[in-house]
Amino acid sequence: MCAAPEQQRDKMASVTNVLSRIWFRVLSMSLEGWKALFEIGGVILLFLTFVFGAGVVFTSTRINALQADQLRQFNRKLTDAQTELGRQQERAANAEHDAADAKTTAAKANERAQVLETDAVNAKAAQQRVETELAKQRESTAKAERSLLELQRHMQPRRISAEQRARLLAILTHGPKGKVSINCVLGDGEGHTFANEIDAVLKASGWETTGVNQGVYSGGNPVGFGIIVRSGIGAPPYAVVLQRAFFSIGIPMDGAENPQLAEGDVQILVGNKPN
Repeated sequence: MCAAPEQQRDKMASVTNVLSRIWFRVLSMSLEGWKALFEIGGVILLFLTFVFGAGVVFTSTRINALQADQLRQFNRKLTDAQTELGRQQERAANAEHDAADAKTTAAKANERAQVLETDAVNAKAAQQRVETELAKQRESTAKAERSLLELQRHMQPRRISAEQRARLLAILTHGPKGKVSINCVLGDGEGHTFANEIDAVLKASGWETTGVNQGVYSGGNPVGFGIIVRSGIGAPPYAVVLQRAFFSIGIPMDGAENPQLAEGDVQILVGNKPN
């Protein structure tokens, strides 16, 4: 441990001794020696200046070339970036233009759809109004036709058709028969004709009648067509057959009671035609 410091002290002493001898020689040089030393140093300095100057020129040239190449690469990249940026901006502008066109087209389509929807609603409403009006017209027409038919029926005289006559003959010929008196209103031509048709079909079926009697009625003329008996409970069976026969051919025959009639009498009354 003690040997290392001792060796270092020995080395320092040797170096100090060498430097002392060199400095002594330097101090003992003559002016000519100093001059020669300075001339040699100047040449060395000039050579070093040339070398370092050439090195500066060379390194500067290389640095400038590298910087120029880097600048060209940077400019090229910048130009490419600017070109790509221009393309991106152009594509963005085109996309915005397309988006605006699409938005305008969509707005127009929506507007047309709304117009079409409104037209469809209006058309449907108009159709419903037309259908409602048509239904009303149909109902009015049906009512008018029914009224016309009813008017025609009322205007047509009461008659027994050939078919009805045939059916009456078939019913009345084979059923129970009896004596019937037929009465109508004096001066009523339509009722008198209808009464004669009834009288004729009864006689053709084998029934006994008193013929058609025309009379005047106090309190107003009777209206309609019916059968009269003294009492519904004690009416002759053929009275019921007669009434049902006329019902079966579509000529309703009303029924009425008259206590003034004799027991077993059956009358057919043809009054004025109902309005």
